[in-house]
Order: sequence, then C-alpha cells, then structure tokens
Amino acid sequence: MSVTILTARAHRLFAPVVDALGRCAKRGEDVLLLVPEQFTLAAERGVMERLSLTGMFLIDVMSPSRLAEHVLDAAGRDGREPLDAAGRRMALSQALERLEDKLPYYGSIAQRRGFVEKLDALITDMKRGGLDPEALKDYAESLPAGAARDKLTDLAAVYAQYREVLRGRFSDSEDQLAYVAGRLADSGFLRGKHLFVYGFDTLPEQLMRLMCAAAPLCESLTIALICDAETAPDGELYTPVRQGIARFQKLLSQSGESAQMRALPPQLPQRPEAVAYLDRALFAHPAPVFTGRPEGVYLSDGLSPYEEAALMTREVRWLLAQGVDPERVAVLYPDDGGYAFAVTAALEDSGIPFYTDQQLPAASHGLAQFWLASLRAMAGGWRNRDMLCLLKSGYAPLTFEEACELENYAYCYGVDRARWTRPFTRGPEAARLEALRQRLMAPLLRARAALVAARDATASLTAAFGLLEEVGAYDALKREEERLLENGFLTRAGQNSQVWQAMLGLMDQLVKLSDGARIPLKHIATRLECGLSALSLKSLPPAAGMVHAGALGHLLAEEADAVFLLGLNDGLLSPATDSLLTPEERALAEQATKTYLGLTDESRALMARLDVKRAMTLPARWLFLSCAKTAPDGAALRPLSLLGQLRDRLMPGLARTPIPEEDLPLSSAQALGTLGVLLRAHADGAAPLPPRWRERMEKLLSSPDTAPAAMRLLRALGFDGQAQPIAPGMARALFGDETLSVSRLEQFADCPFKHFVTYGLRPQVLREWKVDPIETGTFYHAALNGFARLTRREASYPNLPDEAISRLADEAVEPLLDEVLAGPMGDGDRSLARFEAARSAIRRAAVTITRQLAAGRFTLYRTEAAFGYEGGMPPIVLLLSDGRQVALRGRIDRIDRYDAPDGVYLRVIDYKSARQSLEAARAWWGLQLQLLLYLDVCAGAIPGAKPAGAFYFYVADPLVESASDAADIVEGKLREVFQLRGIALSDVEILSAMDGGDTPWVLPPMYLKSGELKKTARALTMPQLTALLSHAREVAVALADRLFGGETAISPARDPDRCACDRCDFRAVCRFDPASPDAPFRDLPEMDMEELREALSPAPEEKQ
Repeated sequence: MSVTILTARAHRLFAPVVDALGRCAKRGEDVLLLVPEQFTLAAERGVMERLSLTGMFLIDVMSPSRLAEHVLDAAGRDGREPLDAAGRRMALSQALERLEDKLPYYGSIAQRRGFVEKLDALITDMKRGGLDPEALKDYAESLPAGAARDKLTDLAAVYAQYREVLRGRFSDSEDQLAYVAGRLADSGFLRGKHLFVYGFDTLPEQLMRLMCAAAPLCESLTIALICDAETAPDGELYTPVRQGIARFQKLLSQSGESAQMRALPPQLPQRPEAVAYLDRALFAHPAPVFTGRPEGVYLSDGLSPYEEAALMTREVRWLLAQGVDPERVAVLYPDDGGYAFAVTAALEDSGIPFYTDQQLPAASHGLAQFWLASLRAMAGGWRNRDMLCLLKSGYAPLTFEEACELENYAYCYGVDRARWTRPFTRGPEAARLEALRQRLMAPLLRARAALVAARDATASLTAAFGLLEEVGAYDALKREEERLLENGFLTRAGQNSQVWQAMLGLMDQLVKLSDGARIPLKHIATRLECGLSALSLKSLPPAAGMVHAGALGHLLAEEADAVFLLGLNDGLLSPATDSLLTPEERALAEQATKTYLGLTDESRALMARLDVKRAMTLPARWLFLSCAKTAPDGAALRPLSLLGQLRDRLMPGLARTPIPEEDLPLSSAQALGTLGVLLRAHADGAAPLPPRWRERMEKLLSSPDTAPAAMRLLRALGFDGQAQPIAPGMARALFGDETLSVSRLEQFADCPFKHFVTYGLRPQVLREWKVDPIETGTFYHAALNGFARLTRREASYPNLPDEAISRLADEAVEPLLDEVLAGPMGDGDRSLARFEAARSAIRRAAVTITRQLAAGRFTLYRTEAAFGYEGGMPPIVLLLSDGRQVALRGRIDRIDRYDAPDGVYLRVIDYKSARQSLEAARAWWGLQLQLLLYLDVCAGAIPGAKPAGAFYFYVADPLVESASDAADIVEGKLREVFQLRGIALSDVEILSAMDGGDTPWVLPPMYLKSGELKKTARALTMPQLTALLSHAREVAVALADRLFGGETAISPARDPDRCACDRCDFRAVCRFDPASPDAPFRDLPEMDMEELREALSPAPEEKQ
C-alpha cells in the first residue's frame, strides 16, 4: 500500500489524476474517486469525457457522505440515529432551550435568528479539531474574569448540552465520519481499491482522519491538492494548503504510515500568452511586467451588477455566434452582493441557455415562509410582521388580490396582534374584509388550539402539519410546479418538488430529537426554522449545450474556452467569517488547548486569492474581468486593487471588449432599452439616430414579439415631461363647478398636476394607522372649539387662573375621548402617550389663548365660523372670465373682535400643529390665500367691520432651549414660541388693543424705539391691507379660471424654504425629479415685507 500526496498548480491536476485512475481501470482494478459533495456529477462527466468512456464499470465517483453510506451498509451501523445538518441545528436549538436562563453572556441573543448557524459552525470546528466541552470549560476557567471568560463558559455549556441531546441516541456528521473511520476495516469496502481524492481546497480534519484509516486498507491512496512550494513567487497563496498537508502527515505518522510527496511539473496547459502570464505573475512577489500584447483579456466596469451582467450577456452572445460551445463558457461571480440574481436574470432575459449551481435556501421558499410565519404568529401573539409574511407567501388560503386587500386594510386600520382574532369593524369595507379575515384565521386558530392541546411531539407536529393540509398547501405547490414547467422554469419547478420532502424529513428528525416530549408552542417555530436554515434546494443537473454560471470557488472544471469573472470589487479577497470568536480569541484557544479550530481569517483571505487566480487562469481563449461602481442598494463600490495593478502596471492597454461595444449583439430587451436612450437623444437634438439603429428599429417594429414595446417607445418619445390640459367641460365635470375650498386653490397654485391627480383621478392613498399631523390637527381643532364654547359660561373670562383654564381644557377634551381613543391615538401604549402629549398641548394652548386675550382688548367672538355653508356667513363669490360664478367656502377656526371708537376690528386665527408664518411671497403668488380670504369674508359679512389681521396660532406643548433654568427666562422663551404669526394692521391703537401689556404676549415687537415700523414687521397700513385682500381675491379668480380651464401642468412651485414636491404622494405618477439640476420648477420670486408694502402702495401718479 502506498500513500501519495500529489500537488500541482491550478489546472494541472485533473488530467494526471484521471489518466492514473484510467490506467488502473484498464488493468481491471477497482478505482474510487472521492470528491466534494457538490462536484460528484461534474467529476463523473469529466472522467467519462477524458477517458472516452460510455459507462463507469470499474470507476466509482462519490462524496465522503456516500462513502460513509457504503461502509455502514457493509459493516453495520452503530444504532444511533444519524442527523444531517438540519437535525444538528435543531439539536442545538433544543440545547439552547434547556439553557434558556443560564447563559449570562449569550442569554439575550440566544434566540435571535442566525445565532444557531454561527454556533453550529463553531462547534463543528471544535469537534473536527478534537476540542471537547470539558477542555473548553477548563480553558475558560483559566482566564481572568471578564467578557472572554463569560463567552467561552457559555459556549462550553451549550456544547456540553448539545452533546447531551445527542448522547447515545444520535450522531452528527462528525460523529458519523469518526465511526466510519473505525469501521472501514470491517466493511472491506476499500480492499483492493485504488482511492483517489480530488477537488478539495484543503483536507477537512475529519476527512484527514478517515484517510488515515483508509491508508492501510486500500491498494493505493492518492490525494491531489492544488499547491506549490513556499519558494514559488506566489508561494504565500498556498500556505493554508501546505499547513493542512503537514497536519495530515503528522496524523499519518501517528498511525504508523507515511506519505510520498510528488509535485507535478509547473507547465500550464495551452493558454493565451496573457493568461499564461497571469499564472506566473498574479499575486507573485515580485510581479514581472507583461511585455506582450494582452490579447484575450478584457477589463470593463458597470454602473451596477445588473449593468455588468448585461454587458456579459452581449459578449456571451458574440462568443456563441463565433461557434464557441456554450458548455465551454463559464460565468463566475461572488457568493453575495446580489450577483446571483443579476446574472441569472440577465441570462434569462437574453435567452441564453445556462445552468447554475446556485442553491435556493429552503427557508426562503414560499411554502416554508408560510409555515414558519404561521407558527411564529401563533406563538408570538399574531404580530404583523408574521401575519404579513404568511399573507404574501403565496400559500395562504386567499387569492393574491385578496391578500393584498387584507394587507392594505391592516395598514390603514391598525390591525395588529390580537386584532387579527377579532371581527373587523373599522371603515366602510369592514364587512367584506371580515370574510377574508375569517377565511385566513380559521385554519390558523384551529392549528394553534391543536398545538396547545398536544401532549407529545407527534401530536405537536401533526398539528403543525395539519395546517398545511387544511390550507391545501401540497395541491398549491403542485399547481405552481406545473405553471413553472409550462413556462420553462425547470430549476424552480424542481425546487418545488424538493421543498415538500425537505419539510417532511425535518419533522421526522424533530419528532425523534424530542424523544416523545411535547414541543412547546413558543419553541416549535424556532426549531423548525433552525432546521430549514441548513437545507438548500438543489438545481437540476445541467443539460447539454448550457453555459455554466456559478459562484466563484464552486467550479470544478479544468478547461473552458471563455471565463467571465464579475464582481471584482474591494472586499472580495477579505471574506468575513462572522464567527462567534474573534481571530485573537480563536488563536489563543488553539494555543492553550493544542487543537486546530479551522482556517484563520488570514488563511481564508489567501484561499479567496487562490480562487480568483484559479478562475483567471482557467480560460483557453478569452478572459473577461469586470467590477461594479455601485451595489444594488446604491452604495458606492471600489474596484479590487488588483484590477488597478493589472490595468496600470502589469498589463497596460487592456481593452474593454473584444470588438467595439456598439457592435456586440443585443437581445430584444437590450435593443429596446438602448433604442429608448438613443431616440431620446435624437429628439433632444443631442445626436442623430445612427443608421444601424434605424435598421434595428425597423426590425423591432416588424417583429410580432417586439412591435408593441417598440411602438410604446415611439409614443413615449413625444412625451416632454408635461401633462396635457383637459377640456374645460371635463374639468368642470371632474372638479364640480359650483363650490371650492380655499385650500384647493392653494394646492392648485402649489402644483396644478397634484391638484388634478388628487381631485380628478382621485387615487386611494393608503394612510398608515398611526398618530399623524392630520389626526392631531383634527383633535386640536375640536378640543379648542369646545374650550371656546365653555369659556362663555365664565363671566370673568379671560381673567382666570391657570388651574381653572386647564380644568376647562380637560372638560373640552372629555366629549372627544370615545372618538379619539377609538382611533390611532388610543391604539397601544405609545399612541396613548401621544394622546397625553396632545392633551398637554391643549392645556398649554388654552392657557396661552387666555393670556393673549387678557393681554389686550380683543375678545373671542366666534369659533368654527363657517362661510358658504347653510347657517353660516355668505360665500366668497368669484366671477370667472367665462361669466360663470364659483363660490368659495370654508371654516374659520377663530374670529376675535375689538370694538373701537371708530368701528369693529376683526382678526382671524387658524390653529396649526406645526409652526407656520404668513410669508410675503407665498401670499402674493397665491400659495397662502386662506388667511387673507378668511379675513376678507369676515370683514364683508359683518357690517362696519374692518380687518385687523390674520394669524396662525401654534398648538403644542414644546420644549424650549435655554441656557438658564430660571422660570422667568423659560416663560419668556415660551411666549416667543406662541406669539401669533401673520399679518397685522400697522395701527398703533389696534396693535395696542391686541397686545397692550408691558410684556409682549401676542405679537413680536413691530416698532423701533424711534417709533418707526420695523422693515421686517409683518404689518400693513389699512390701504395696504385692503389692497392685499383685493389682490387675494384677484389671485383666487385667476387660479379658479385656470383650474376650470383644464390646466394640469406638472409645475411645482418652489421657494428657498420649501417646494411642492415635499411629501407629495404622487411623485411616482408625474415622474418629476426634484433632485435633477434641470428640474423645471416654478420658482417663486422672492419678496420681503418691504417689497410687499411697496407693491400694495399706489404709484405716485395714482396718489395725485
């Protein structure tokens, strides 16, 4: 018997190994080729092609797990139930449950998603390295008190408890390999066989032990590893491999065996000169400069992974047009960063046949999502995140449209937790949605009752599985599988058939692990989720004539004509382990316990570099390298520094594509996308449409498959970013032609298109069930109106103490409680806290209003004063240019009155839950008409009345910033916050009547000490104020004329402080981009108070 460790650089091993096993088979000797699990099929095909075999009669290709099965079949099993990766994680979950309150370091996160996966990886490394829980505990106790000691003590406790769950009844994969190693001799399976081991980056520790046991039994043992000497220019890359070989040789010597090292010649199979150079120079120290022509190597970048993938598909189509066999094209990409989706989507869109070895996590399948979310919902009190997950899984007992309706209802009416179990009563659609709720909840409630009533594990899982049966999950799964097959999605169809069997196997293992004990409702979802997290749904075997697409490092092939390597961005060569132990903690534990706990971060980084080098030196003809500038989420990305070295120093002159990019073939979808860009440029006068694109456009228009999309492109070409006006008759039909609110005119002035969508198209905007400014504002208005009514019974009002005012405010709130608490303000502790804050704001507002009235001679005259409504003041009648009339109507929050010697003066006040001022420019251009028209209608409705001002009153209970805690200073700050903001009549008598005390309660100071009006003062003379009110009417007429004339322009107003697009619900409708430097805003000319006064004053010739 001989043991040979065969080493060579990348792409030099497979042919010698296959040739050697072929010679053995030719002599009639049995051969076994041992490869990693995911490579068995590829290795078998490679052997048959290399040896031109029609069958594998004397050659077996298998994985370590398959070898173990053969040994156990021949030698007998140990009586323990084998656990796969899913069973192992469920056992760990069970161990954590037993230690629920006994983990001081990990207790708070032990039940979080992802923790068991990290724990599984670490305990697996410990078992492979021979570190048992007792040794780990001893090491932990040797450490000084602190976080490191607590962490390792917890890990030792979980490890020990995990072993206790398994003790005598179960074996995990590490136990199974150890047992198999001990039973190899008894099985006789390897007797007389030549054993070849190939495809492993390094030998895992348990596989080393298995090979040590196999060495004296088989005819020969050859282990082939990609490696080179430490003295090689890039020798550092192979350090982890050499270290593994050293550990294996040590184990062999302990068992009385030895291995012969044999290094194959370094000559690379035929490759282009540039690729051969990469084999010599990549990661070499020092790296020689390439002196030839870099033919066959191309370097490009894309804005995103999707753009990278799109260019890749065009180059693949070009290769296939050159006659390249699709099976000799490989597309490789990082294991994360969204590349799997980007690449597969691009290949599907381009119609390129491809195979991917990417496996779908079983937990992400819709059926698994439904099952887990349902169990979490039952255990967690019907939390919305679980309910919405099961609703949108595709397996709830509802149609897709019904699930969307139910989701929207829950969003708009605050359905969460226990509300899912109670009848729906909110909203006009409650009765219809209640029927959907019952259909959804009935099977869930029955399953929950069965789970609670279960008395053993079988009953628990029967109840969980019963939910799937009741909702018809299997039938739905098969129907979806048929649809996928009909539409050519073979891989996804195959995964559908796998997920059902995976879930059945999971339940079988969980019943055995539970040893008959009932599984508590709060644990069943966690255990099943941990199990599913270890399972993957495999892809179908590749058919002939397919491009291979897969993650970097997952390709066994030793030959390819063309290789695409995408995603060469910073971070690719520094893979994160995400381990529970830091590199420092791992190293110290290895040193103290004299064990090996797996690859270090440094070794993983070297292996990542080796993967990149293997991929870059694989192609026999073409190598395509690319990176992305941004991630799928928009985050900026940097290219791998290696690309900069290649382009600037090692291989200057790299081309982007093998032929000019514009000559690369396009799929129909890509052609339509590019045509749209070119047509837009042509229409804008930036560039004429190239002749070749005229030909392509004609082909797209003549093809039945692409003609509809091409026609839509041509129609869209005429879109200039503006909405077309509608006919006046249609405008009146849509908007009504008799009455308008002032706020609608303001919205039209802000953006005509926004008004058109709101009141013309009238889409239903979903509003989340929460305390928002609208909800708060409605409450404020109702409460302050009630407060005003109550003050009328107080003869001494406003001369009341603050305590009495607060009691009146609370009394005003009392009638509103039932209605308010039935809405978002009464929904949950956090919302109730918002209600209490709103109640405090009403108290503060009531006290402030009272003090402001007491500070002057204005009295509270009317609240909620309506105009244009029955029983209220007359409307404002606007005479339009076509002779028609439109009535404006509204409700004024408050009107105050002052009976002066020369007549009655009125001021109007509007309550706002956000601080607001009446701005000169916005008032002039019609965006703040409300207060002015309110004041105008009041002055006209009350005989002899004169306008005194129009103001906003801020309703809140704010915190103020002050350098001092002195009560008088804080009080002064609050007075400033609550002063009225608006426009006042600049009449000393009237201003004194508004705020006559020494302390300014009502208005900010208007006059300088010299007696002159401040330039910034928001005050106007009576002629100016009258002119402003007249101007407001004129603007209202002009806006109404435009509105009923059918104007729908996408023309958002903007001033330095705000724009109409802020918080607009319809930006997805108009496609207006506020961030664009060329966005055609309607910028309001700036205007300060001095300019407003000047605009309102008559010209000198008019005065004469």
